[in-house]
Amino acid sequence: MAVEAFGQISWKRMIHAVKRVRERLLRVTEALQTGGIDYAVIDDNAVAALVSKVD
Repeated sequence: MAVEAFGQISWKRMIHAVKRVRERLLRVTEALQTGGIDYAVIDDNAVAALVSKVD
């Protein structure tokens, strides 16, 4: 496994971090739905694609 600038990659820590992000996203979307607030979830690729089309 390659050593990155910040040390070796820890798959266990990465998986845990992704789970935490997912849990946070679920809490946020539940709160928005409960509040009757319209929302959209997009990722950085979607934002980049959108921004590339805007003058």
